[in-house]
Amino acid sequence: MRLFIALPVTRRCREQIWGLSQRLQKWDPQARWERPEKLHLTLAFLGEQPDEKAACEALSRVEGREFALTFSHLGRFPGERGDVIFLRPQQNPILIKMQKQLVQELEQEGIFLEKRPFSPHITLARRGSKKVSWERLPLSPLMLPVRTLSLMESIPSPGGTSYRTLHQIHLEE
Repeated sequence: MRLFIALPVTRRCREQIWGLSQRLQKWDPQARWERPEKLHLTLAFLGEQPDEKAACEALSRVEGREFALTFSHLGRFPGERGDVIFLRPQQNPILIKMQKQLVQELEQEGIFLEKRPFSPHITLARRGSKKVSWERLPLSPLMLPVRTLSLMESIPSPGGTSYRTLHQIHLEE
């Protein structure tokens, strides 16, 4: 099973992001724009796991209260076949603390992640043009209420990858 833990995007926020993506497509119609149902913010990519049991245990021990993220900037990760275009949230110490706790809980269950810095984002498109100054395009702030954390399975298929929620925890109000 190919697993990751993510913050799901609420329906209202998903609609706002989809509207933004539709407007951005004029800058790069050749990019592969993400479908609305795939929008999420990855907290931890676990990769191939024999089952979801250890990840569920770790996730169940994560504690926290509901909070909100504000997305006000676009960004890009360079790639050989085009850039990954994403929404980047404003700095949020609650998010950083929660992600660190999650990593510690996963390690207690024997799941060790890649040692690279956490870079929170919501992917909008893949294979984006290197010629567009994505970071400079104007963007109205978007708010994402964070109420749940989800253990997700990534399911590859010839038509593209889909995601399935395996387990979810609710944060305190």
